[in-house]
Amino acid sequence: MFPLLKILGLEASKVQIYSNIALSPWAFRPVFGVLIDLVVIRRRQKKYFMVLASLVGIGGASLLCYTVSIAELLVLGFFALSFFVSLNVLICESKYTEILQKNASFGPRVIAFCQASETFGLLVAFCIMTMIAVEIYIPVFVIALCFTGSIVFLSLFDFLPEEEVQLDSATHLGFKNFFFRKTVFEQDWKRMSSIACLGLLNSVPAFLPIIFPNFGLVVAVLYCYVILTVFIGLTWAVFKSRWITIVAIFMVSTGIMRPRQDSALDFFFTAECVPGGPQFSQFIYITVAGWINAVSAFIGLVIYQFFFKTWSFRNIVLLTVILNALTSSLYLFVIFRWNLVYGIPDIVWFLFCHSFLKSMMEALATVPILLLVSKTCPIGSETMVFSFIGGMYYLAFSCAELTGALLMNVFKIQSSGPNCNFEALPWLVLVSQTLLPLLIGVPISFSLPRQSQTDRLIADAILPRCP
Repeated sequence: MFPLLKILGLEASKVQIYSNIALSPWAFRPVFGVLIDLVVIRRRQKKYFMVLASLVGIGGASLLCYTVSIAELLVLGFFALSFFVSLNVLICESKYTEILQKNASFGPRVIAFCQASETFGLLVAFCIMTMIAVEIYIPVFVIALCFTGSIVFLSLFDFLPEEEVQLDSATHLGFKNFFFRKTVFEQDWKRMSSIACLGLLNSVPAFLPIIFPNFGLVVAVLYCYVILTVFIGLTWAVFKSRWITIVAIFMVSTGIMRPRQDSALDFFFTAECVPGGPQFSQFIYITVAGWINAVSAFIGLVIYQFFFKTWSFRNIVLLTVILNALTSSLYLFVIFRWNLVYGIPDIVWFLFCHSFLKSMMEALATVPILLLVSKTCPIGSETMVFSFIGGMYYLAFSCAELTGALLMNVFKIQSSGPNCNFEALPWLVLVSQTLLPLLIGVPISFSLPRQSQTDRLIADAILPRCP
């Protein structure tokens, strides 16, 4: 979405705010999780939610096919596509969690396979986005429309294995093909209500800067921290699980410890108003960097599979936190132009550090975290736990996005027009991308389990099994 908003002349902080709105359907994951556990449509829990997500995605892709010249409609289109992706990802996560509950030793391989499949999809997407780099937009969204439409047919033909729910008037409330699992809700209404409230509250901060243009960013950041503090405190009361509580605290900490400067970096690397700056073309910055991102992510997954899958959760996460922080510090070489002192061209340093090293480190970091969340889910409540922890992580991520946008305004990052100002950018990158992750991420990593990633974690949550 960045190149499209950049063409419309928006500032970096505004781009970050709009990007946060476009991604806000991920905030609804807790609500989705509760609905999937409670609502049965034609004897299926997941199938028709996938169909719904696909129909919304088709609407978003159709809107983008119609226009990309109005910022608000552009954000709405990407909002619909995010809805499509977030709901389908949640359903798939809950499904492979069911598999891991039965075969704990398969965990690293299952997660690595899922991540590899996702990376392959990104590689295909970056190939398609070559057209955006040369300012050809409509065909990209036509292809997106075809992809979202194809999921409808795959869902209808049961490509996701799912057993039919046995309906009983004593445990289900409804009519014809639509039923509500009243017994499940009655057994666990406090927990489900709390999770749904988290999802509803998650959606608020993304829109505050638009509703209150003058002080909305400050209000949104404060709101995020208050809600996160409240729900961290409620996690134990909701789940009665030591590991779920620890994982929730870890996910929130890793989300907020890195105030995002993505939009400022995007503009710095591509802006023509930076004297002697990198001034990368959209083809280099989006397409070539995307290809290398996907390939290096594959390499990271292979390295993980061969060398790190038997490490303990604590050790692999600690290693990836340190490596990610150190890799982020390499941005300073381009910002301060140190790479030119040693005769290394901007494009070589950027593609190696940003596209290759950073993508590889992120791939190494993602697998153990997803695996840990999967192994802390009690049997029968996979969707609910995944959606709750995912919702808290998204709120923390949103808080980091909004905090980053606020810092851009405070330190007067100017990303468009003849007088760009990126003087504060290196210090923001140093503090937010390197120092804070080390100061917060390293200590919190020691709270994670010492067990190997192939071991089964003790299911200590007191959750009722869904009938």
